[in-house]
Amino acid sequence: AENVAPQVVKNGDITTTTSTASVPITVIEEHSGWKTTTCQYKLTTASTWLTNNTTGTATKCDFSQLQAGKEYDYKITVKDKVNILSTSATTNKTVTGTFTPLAMCTPTITIANETSWKPSKVVTFTGSANGAHIEYKVVNNGTTKVDWTEIANNGTYTIDYTSTSAKPTEIYARCTDGITTKDATTKTQTMVDVTAPTSVAYVAKY
Repeated sequence: AENVAPQVVKNGDITTTTSTASVPITVIEEHSGWKTTTCQYKLTTASTWLTNNTTGTATKCDFSQLQAGKEYDYKITVKDKVNILSTSATTNKTVTGTFTPLAMCTPTITIANETSWKPSKVVTFTGSANGAHIEYKVVNNGTTKVDWTEIANNGTYTIDYTSTSAKPTEIYARCTDGITTKDATTKTQTMVDVTAPTSVAYVAKY
């Protein structure tokens, strides 16, 4: 009967987004064959290993629902078709290490002609997403014009209503991946005038 434990080794670079990580592996099992892969992870500051939100195959371990920019420990074990674990070997034949999901993006708000009076202004939202997306919100004089809405990188919004120091427009942008949301960036616009000038007739007297 077989009593040789299978072995698993890391095979390539770990890939990450802000909320996921994927560790490529190779399983070495020359007898009964590979059966299952178990993927475990935890924050390096934690003590309890987790297996939820993971998927293990013979070629990789995928981790999801991670916190952006936080360091995690991971441990990968395999089992062969006669149910011998890679941890059964005298020499540890598991894969361990750390990974860090990408940091959350920082969006930028750019307002065309920001410091000049105009009848309308175009607002552009930019920022590297890294697996997350940008959302924006617009409030004019206390009234929400647009609640948190996803927008593409380099997406635009037009302020075409009165925005003054008495009736300011607040523009917010944030990054989120559904797990981690970064604090919003904010800008205020107070120089949009959509009121047409009033003409006054002048009658000359001779």
